[in-house]
Amino acid sequence: MPGKLTDFETHGEDIHHDNEEIISCIMDLWQLLPDQDRELLKAVEIDLLEHTGYAKQLHINLSTVKSKVHSV
Repeated sequence: MPGKLTDFETHGEDIHHDNEEIISCIMDLWQLLPDQDRELLKAVEIDLLEHTGYAKQLHINLSTVKSKVHSV
C-alpha cells in the first residue's frame, strides 16, 4: 500500500531508544563482573560469532553447527 508506514518506520525510534537502554544496562553489569568472568563471556561470544559465520557460509542452521561442535 503506497504511503503506509512500516512497523519499523512507526516504531523505529522507540526500538532504537530501547536498544540503547539495554546496552547501557548490560555495560553497567559487565563492569561489575570479575575479570575472569568477563574473559569467559568474551570467549563464548567469539565462539558464537565463529559458529554463526560458519553456518552462514555453509547455508546451514546454527543449531546444526552447535550440535556437531558439542558432540565432538
